[in-house]
Amino acid sequence: MQLPEEYQQLNAQEQSVLLESLQRRQYQSGECIFKAGDVGDYALFIESGDVRLEFEEHELDCELVVATMCAGEIIGELSLLDEEVRSLSAYAEQDVEAHLLRRQVLDKLKQTNPKCAASLFQALGKSASVKLRKANNKVEESLVMQHGHLTQVDDKVTRASAAQVAFTGWSEAKIDELLFRMCKVILENSQALAEQAVKETRLGN
Repeated sequence: MQLPEEYQQLNAQEQSVLLESLQRRQYQSGECIFKAGDVGDYALFIESGDVRLEFEEHELDCELVVATMCAGEIIGELSLLDEEVRSLSAYAEQDVEAHLLRRQVLDKLKQTNPKCAASLFQALGKSASVKLRKANNKVEESLVMQHGHLTQVDDKVTRASAAQVAFTGWSEAKIDELLFRMCKVILENSQALAEQAVKETRLGN
């Protein structure tokens, strides 16, 4: 299998030890690989297929997708580093082939081959660091977008207030005509609006 970039920096012996320690696993499309709150005693090297990582929001009866990981990437390494429970759930988006690196392997290597174990932990830390930087970038983008949205809201409120003043003196017939035209536009675009709503909220069909 092709190791992720962070693990290709290991020397030939270390890569050989890592590959020999991995356990092959297969997951069917839609299958849960692990759940938030599970004991994180392994990391998963994805050989083929996509894996969806998400928070589970039970109160809203929906999920918040954090990322989709693909072939050549690793998931679950953070739990190998901090020995805490999983913070995210992972689901196979399609049939997935992967390889498990268990914590017991690392614990054994710390006793039998400390140098190799240190190199593997360094690679795991590198993986986690790369993801943290990507997450930071997403937060930054979200804050920028949120600021832009607030500006748009202020603009819409100003325009709505001006419109309210403009049609205060309208007749009932003129208001009915306006509402009819609005409904007509919504109905003409109902399919696109429905698809966009499902895509953004992940609710409905």
